[in-house]
Amino acid sequence: MFIPELLCPAGNMDRLETCITYGADAVYLGGSDFNLRAKNANFSNTELIKAISYIKKHNKKVYLCLNIYAYEEQIPAIKEYLHEIKDLDIDGIIAADPGIITLLKLHLPNVPIHLSTQANTSNSQSIKFWKELGIKRVNLARELNMRQIKNIRAAIPDIELETFVHGAMCMAISGRCHLSAYLNSRPANQGMCTHPCRFSYKIKGVAVEEEQRPGKILWEYFEDQGFSSFFAAQDLCLIKYLKWFISNRINCLKIEGRMKTSSYLGPVVDVYSTALKDIGEKNFRLGYYLKELTPAHTRTCNTGFFLPHKRINIISPPDIKQNIVFKVIEVLSKDKYLVSIRHKIDLSKDLEILVPGLKRPKIPSNKYAFEDKSGKKLREVNSGIHCFFRFATYDLKENYLVREVI
Repeated sequence: MFIPELLCPAGNMDRLETCITYGADAVYLGGSDFNLRAKNANFSNTELIKAISYIKKHNKKVYLCLNIYAYEEQIPAIKEYLHEIKDLDIDGIIAADPGIITLLKLHLPNVPIHLSTQANTSNSQSIKFWKELGIKRVNLARELNMRQIKNIRAAIPDIELETFVHGAMCMAISGRCHLSAYLNSRPANQGMCTHPCRFSYKIKGVAVEEEQRPGKILWEYFEDQGFSSFFAAQDLCLIKYLKWFISNRINCLKIEGRMKTSSYLGPVVDVYSTALKDIGEKNFRLGYYLKELTPAHTRTCNTGFFLPHKRINIISPPDIKQNIVFKVIEVLSKDKYLVSIRHKIDLSKDLEILVPGLKRPKIPSNKYAFEDKSGKKLREVNSGIHCFFRFATYDLKENYLVREVI
C-alpha cells in the first residue's frame, strides 16, 4: 500500500530527537543561515554534522532548508556555504529562489532539489517548468484546495508532490509577507519574521463597505472592543483527510513547526505517524487522534484552504492545559532515569508516558519519586532542571515525553 513520507520540523537537536522518536520518516532543518527561521531554530555547521549523523543512525532522511529569497550581496556567502556543506550526507535541499537553485545545480549537482512552498506553485504548468530545471519534489502552495491538488496530480503524475497537513498558517500568500519588515525591519523572506500577525491590535473604530454592495458592512471593529489578534490565521489540521492524500498519491505530508517545542512536536508527530500506519492496517481512529492532538494546541485548528468553499474547525484549544512535564534524557537503570523538567510538576497527580504508537501507560502518583543529584528526594520539582526520576518500568526510553494526567 502506498503510504506518504511524513516530514517533520527540527528546529534544534532536542526537537530533532523528538521527531525521530515519535515516527518521522524525514526531518527538515536549517543550517547556520539562508533559511526562513530565526537563529534559534538553526544548526551551526558542527551541529549539522551531529544532527545528520543521528538521523542516518536511525535510517531517516534529512532535508536542508536554503529557502530565502536572496539579496545580491548575499550571493558570495551562499556560494561559500554551499562549498562548506558539499560533503554532507543530505537527502535534499529545499529552495525557492531561482538564483539559489541555479547555484545548487552548479555546486551540488548530485543533491536533489525540493521546491519550497515559498515559490507558491499552484498549477501543473509551473511544475513542468520547475521539473525541466531539475526539481525533484514540489511543495504545493498552501492556498490550493483538494480539487486543485487532485487535478495537478492527474496532469503531472511523474514528479514528487508535497503538501502541508498540520501547523501554523500565514496571513500572506505562501508566506510572502512584508508586515514584519514594515513594523520591525526584519524581513520574513530572509528568515527573520517576528510574527506580527500574531500581535494584538486595538482598533480605533473602522467599518468597511464595498462599493457594489451598498448598505452591507463586510467587517467592522469598534474602539471599545479592546485588543484583538485579527490578523492571525488559525492553524491547519488535515488529520481527517489522510486517506485522501494516500488515494491521490501525494508523496510527502509535511508538519509545520521548526519554532515549536518538543512538547508540541512529540504528540503531533506521534498522531500523524500512527494514523498513517493505522490506515495501512485498516484501523483509522479519528476521534482518538483528535483527543491526542487537542492538548498540544493553544489555538483553533481548521481545514485551511483544503475544502473548496468552506472551512471546518477541527480542534479547539482545551479548557484545561495538559502539560508535558519532562523528557527522558538517559536511562540509567530499570528504575532510574535522568530527565529534563519542562513544566512544574504537581506530585499529587498521576503521569502518563507518551509511548510511540499512541500508547499511554499510566504512572500512579504514589509509585514515582524525583531525586536530586545527591539522591535526596525532591519535595518540589520546577521547570528548567535536570534530576532523577525513580519508577520501576520498562516503558520509559530515551527521548520519551511524560505528561500529567488531568
